[in-house]
Amino acid sequence: IINNSSGPGLTLNQSASVSGVIGFTAGKINTSSAHLLSVLNGAATNPGNATSFVNGPLRKIGNEAFEFPIGKNNSWGRLSISAPTNANSEFTAEYFDAAYSNTSSVNSPLANVSSVERWNLFRTNSTDSVEVSLYWDNAASSNISDCSILTMARWNGSAWDNVPCSTVGNCNGTASGLTQSDSVLVNYGIFTFGYLDVVTGIKENAISNVQLFPNPNNGKATLYLKDNYSQASFRLLDISGKTIIGLRNLTAEQ
Repeated sequence: IINNSSGPGLTLNQSASVSGVIGFTAGKINTSSAHLLSVLNGAATNPGNATSFVNGPLRKIGNEAFEFPIGKNNSWGRLSISAPTNANSEFTAEYFDAAYSNTSSVNSPLANVSSVERWNLFRTNSTDSVEVSLYWDNAASSNISDCSILTMARWNGSAWDNVPCSTVGNCNGTASGLTQSDSVLVNYGIFTFGYLDVVTGIKENAISNVQLFPNPNNGKATLYLKDNYSQASFRLLDISGKTIIGLRNLTAEQ
């Protein structure tokens, strides 16, 4: 049982494995790729909490569904997988409280991806495929405000791809929730929250047909559609990708 919130927590200076149960109550276990903590087949943990988790990579060996009690610094960022087939399957997960180095290269239907957090998930010792879920503990802290455009994204080596998923929970204020992939995944690596492009009627590359003035402004502005679009949508994002204003079914008269 991890129940000591004083100091920097428990730091591994060699790799260790658990064959029983870890209970996270208070305090953290600090791990690294060189000093890894592994939860063996048949072993278990609770999901942790905002003050108690594995601060670093955590490996799960076995064929059980597993919720990784992981986080970074003062951020709790769980990830879960469905049950693998092989009892020797190894999945290693780590949460980061910072964006990946590239957040601008996205493939349709993604509009952008999270600028505040990401996960690493790697599979070894098997070819098993699992469903993946990403959790948020505080929607505002994760820059989540609209469940209708929230999705999961995976880095393919050169850009972010959308991972079709379902959202469970609340995307408002300090609420919590998760996104779960709709099917098992074949490829793993770097994951984060993504936001779908819901713009219809106005192509993003047709910005010459739209005017927003004055620019810059003090919070009040006019959106002018030069052409007579019968239906258009407008979404204003801040620099982090959070939706500030979303308008739909606009016409030229508006």
